[in-house]
Amino acid sequence: MTAPAPGPLTTVIALSCTPDRYPADLGDHYGDACTLLAVPPIPGGYLLLLDVDSTGGRWTRISTDVWPVAAVVGPRDVVLTFGVEIDPASVIATRPGWPVTLIVPGHTDLRDPTDSGPALTAPPARWEGSGRRRAAHKVAEDLSDTRSAIDREFELADWGAADPTPPPRYVDVHLGRVRDARHPAAIHTLAELGRLAATDHPSPGSVTAARAAGGGRLIRAGGEGWSLVANTADPIQAFLLVDDLPDVAIDVAGADGMRLLLDSLTATATAARAAPRRPARRSGPRRRP
Repeated sequence: MTAPAPGPLTTVIALSCTPDRYPADLGDHYGDACTLLAVPPIPGGYLLLLDVDSTGGRWTRISTDVWPVAAVVGPRDVVLTFGVEIDPASVIATRPGWPVTLIVPGHTDLRDPTDSGPALTAPPARWEGSGRRRAAHKVAEDLSDTRSAIDREFELADWGAADPTPPPRYVDVHLGRVRDARHPAAIHTLAELGRLAATDHPSPGSVTAARAAGGGRLIRAGGEGWSLVANTADPIQAFLLVDDLPDVAIDVAGADGMRLLLDSLTATATAARAAPRRPARRSGPRRRP
């Protein structure tokens, strides 16, 4: 359903919402995000334009033209804070409100329209759900650094600093650690991951694989109440975040069969990204000579 906006809209932020990249607030995987936005989970994904009207009302336009953001936004930083030009015909819906909580400089008195139906709103800020997913994004940043060692040394050296030690990782500083893959929460989640790895037709975004540090692949998967982040490079790094253990990462790198599981999830990620095959064109009836 599209709600009529009162006059012209100005885009202040754009968000990528695709199977590989979507705001953590919107769900455990791409399908959840699409459900919240009330749009079908198409393989190509969407661009979310967070707009304001002349009265300070928040609006979200949903476009199928994802390339303006996909070309310039990194794997975690899905927010784009400068102007975006899209084909107006690509906008499939306009909804009141924003689906995420963001503070935008220069826009301090924003509000949700009150006379245009239910507004999109961000879920409450807590560990269960959105907090866990945001933490998973930060752990993924820890494990996905693809810069060379020389590049990292140049960036870390403060041109005069005596100690170019890399900053501590989010997973090491902000999350507690359980180093036992036999923890009940780990056993349950690893079983779900095994079922996901064996799925012939996984839902888009349920598992993704991308290039990561050390020549490995960054594997991310999510389900009801859990997130997995792993890097397949030797030595394997793999962490589970679950709703039942707030602010804790379960280190499952040493779990039995982890290498095989991650290899299977990589193949599953490829299947999840595959677009559905287009039906063959029917040729018209042949004319008899």
